[in-house]
Amino acid sequence: MSKKAIARTNQLTKEEWLTLRMHGLGGSDAAAACGMSKWKSPLMLWLEKTGRQPSQAAGEAAYWGTVMEPILRKEFAERTGLKVEDVPFMFQSQEYPFMLADIDGIVHENDGSVSLLEIKTAGSYAASEWANGLPAEYYLQIQHYLAVL
Repeated sequence: MSKKAIARTNQLTKEEWLTLRMHGLGGSDAAAACGMSKWKSPLMLWLEKTGRQPSQAAGEAAYWGTVMEPILRKEFAERTGLKVEDVPFMFQSQEYPFMLADIDGIVHENDGSVSLLEIKTAGSYAASEWANGLPAEYYLQIQHYLAVL
């Protein structure tokens, strides 16, 4: 599967970025599209993407996740000793143009391979969601990104 960069996200306003996201499904939409999101139903997602209902405002956790992303990316690099690259682009699948990806970063592994970096912030209140491993919503998000990239 091939991809193309459709926007340099660090040169977009938040409104421009949100408008661009309306043109497809991003990784954070994957769980809702599959009926596996605890935050949004497939119908709510469809209503938002077709302009029939305004998008839900991001909550406090999403806000702080965005604020903390560069700090956590840097901290991950320092703690692991691995090179971490910010990738300020929105990508679109060439094969499935409705699929978009706006990733948190790329990790350059010691063996020369690269890995996807997806940053999540959660307080102790969410610890039970991680008790059995990666929550399904985030697994679907990562699989979506890997499919686009």
